[in-house]
Amino acid sequence: MKLNSDFFSAKQQFLLIAGTALITIPVVVLSFVLERYVLLAIPLLIGLSFVAVINYKVLFYLFWFSLPGSIPYDLPSGMNLDLFSEPLMLVLFFIFLLRLGLDFSYFAKIPINKTYLMLFLMFIWIVISSIFSTEPLISLKYTLSKVWYFGSIIGFSLLVIREPGDFRRWFWVLYWILLILAVVTIIRHGLMGFTFAAAHHDPMHPYYSNHVTYACIMALFFPYLLSARKWYPKDSNLRKLLNFSILFWIVAIIISYTRASWIAIILLPVLFLIIKFRLTKLVLLLSLAITTIFVSYLLHNQNYLQFAPVYEKTVFNKNDFSKHLTATYQMKDVSGVERLYRWVAAKNMIAEHPITGFGPNSFTFQYKPFAESRFRTYVSDNVERSSTHNYFLLVASEQGIPGLILFTLFVAFILIRGENLYHNLKYESSKSLVVAATLSFGAMIFHLFLNDLVEVDKLGALFFFVPVLLLKVEKMDSQDQYFSIFD
Repeated sequence: MKLNSDFFSAKQQFLLIAGTALITIPVVVLSFVLERYVLLAIPLLIGLSFVAVINYKVLFYLFWFSLPGSIPYDLPSGMNLDLFSEPLMLVLFFIFLLRLGLDFSYFAKIPINKTYLMLFLMFIWIVISSIFSTEPLISLKYTLSKVWYFGSIIGFSLLVIREPGDFRRWFWVLYWILLILAVVTIIRHGLMGFTFAAAHHDPMHPYYSNHVTYACIMALFFPYLLSARKWYPKDSNLRKLLNFSILFWIVAIIISYTRASWIAIILLPVLFLIIKFRLTKLVLLLSLAITTIFVSYLLHNQNYLQFAPVYEKTVFNKNDFSKHLTATYQMKDVSGVERLYRWVAAKNMIAEHPITGFGPNSFTFQYKPFAESRFRTYVSDNVERSSTHNYFLLVASEQGIPGLILFTLFVAFILIRGENLYHNLKYESSKSLVVAATLSFGAMIFHLFLNDLVEVDKLGALFFFVPVLLLKVEKMDSQDQYFSIFD
């Protein structure tokens, strides 16, 4: 790490490093002897404080490197903490606040476009819906977490990303940790025979909670692989590595047995053509019209009851993936039917509190009285305390119709902005990175119709990093920075 602090001399920096090591070594030994691994946070925080003073950019890359492999740690209070991404995120947030106070003029120069306006309004509405929440303490915790979440992911990224090399380093940091975790997962899965039954949890535990999170983060990063390969000459080793990685990524997603991620990858070329031929607005309007018509049909005379399953016939074919797919389109797959159970409950909750909703993060605690018993399955007890499995319905049930409108507008503005930048930027390298970010964002949107993945830190961070990337690429392209470094 290059030490370029204006606050400490070389001798003082050496003494800081030596002091950190003297504290770290005995604490690490003690934590293992006592089996109190939470003590590891002490030297970590000391080291991070030192790094923050010397070169806070390192923390940015360290956070992204730690994010995919973070492991949940249960706290005595009953809460849990993802180590080490969440402590790092908190450190980033405080540095952001410090820089905001010391150098507000830098942030004041950032153009306020529709995307950032929507983010601000979304947060304000989260605060309002928390005030009227049926679970006030839970909603308050959620709101506070969003403050430092947005501050660290968006605010700190705006502070750190200054030149194209920052994007390149961000890419490689994420690439290597995702590759390592994928290789480990595939090896462990291979030792289990690559079976469908084994794919759901064990191979990726404890760094991914399940195969959906694992496959989704691989799918979200996949478009960046396609873009990054263009940064290097055709005969270069890095270009060859990335070409191989594209095939590896596809295989990894396929053997994850995650249907949503399969479809998301298949749809990427379709989304690219939509962007290329300036069809984003038309597709969004058609999607809105089709969704409105379909929802109206389901609600009319309670037509949705036609999809009520036969309890005894809902199954989970964990040992036969072909039967699992057959059960899916026959509406007999338990995971699909359980989604309907949650969606109907969300529909009833929206009708009950259409304006402010039940409060952020309250769905799991409130939905069962609103569920329709005819959609119940044998996993409806929800021991794992999962949510709606549809983020749009989750937002509507917890934050009301205004919350849903704000989130939908945010999604629309990102997709439209990505399309506009693709056609207006000067350099192909800029366009390629913008397309990658927009495709990644689009892949996430598809997943959100079947899951609540924005609330998973590993995935939400990539999701909310996209507006930062679009803003910074536009600025760099206008300053001809991409031409001198990538092209």
